[in-house]
Amino acid sequence: MTTLVITHAVAEYDAWKQVFDEHAASRREHGCLSEELFRSPDAAGTIMNVMRFPNRRITAGRHEPCGRRGRSSHRVVGHRPDRHVLTPEPRENPEDEAMFAVVTMFEGESPQDLQAGMSHVEEEVLPALRDATGLTGCWLVDREQGRRLSLMVWDSQEEYEAAIAAIGAVRARDPDRHRPAPTSFSRWEVYGRIG
Repeated sequence: MTTLVITHAVAEYDAWKQVFDEHAASRREHGCLSEELFRSPDAAGTIMNVMRFPNRRITAGRHEPCGRRGRSSHRVVGHRPDRHVLTPEPRENPEDEAMFAVVTMFEGESPQDLQAGMSHVEEEVLPALRDATGLTGCWLVDREQGRRLSLMVWDSQEEYEAAIAAIGAVRARDPDRHRPAPTSFSRWEVYGRIG
């Protein structure tokens, strides 16, 4: 897991936050698994965004909340953001790493988005994961409620990162394809299992 920390000096927080929220789906599309915003009580206008990615294959420029195109960020950001990429220290005993599950939810989808998401899984995700090791997965759909859920249980972080990279390579072949963004992503510890 890789953590990207970006610190902003924001001149107009409300305007900055609006643009930041508009680009949430784009950050997820580029592999952001989770993120948190922090505001300094001592330094007005200082914002820290902490984002987590499955591996180091991230491009800092892509994750500017305002992007490089579209609405200009110069009006709301006081200077070029500071970026730091952090990775955890290796475990002394990597074999002791716990099994974990990744749960991704898609809710409130239209019939068109539902079908687009299912096609993405069937045509891109599943083929990319066909040779993945250490994975038990299933993809569920509730057509009446317009929601989908993907559940992947991984034996190790290394196997998970390799699979995410494989999916990313497939997605890169067709960057303009419509792939509905998830509404939530969560990681769980596995404490019991049958089968």
